[in-house]
Amino acid sequence: MTDTKASERMDTHFAMFNCHANDAEERANAEFTAQFGQEAFDTEIQPILDAGIMSIFDGAPTSLTAAYAALVTAYVNEGRE
Repeated sequence: MTDTKASERMDTHFAMFNCHANDAEERANAEFTAQFGQEAFDTEIQPILDAGIMSIFDGAPTSLTAAYAALVTAYVNEGRE
């Protein structure tokens, strides 16, 4: 039997899939917009959200999509070991 903890840190792929945890998607949306502006959000991130969050991995990463993925990952992992 494998001992798994619910509090283990998630890698980026799992974190994106679990973006509902800790309100990570909403918080990342707000922080991304604050840092990079609404236009960057509307052109780089909103189309990904419209297509489904996991579509962020369909294309080559850009600096903006990488920043968004890092924000989501950080928020999802808050409070995890």
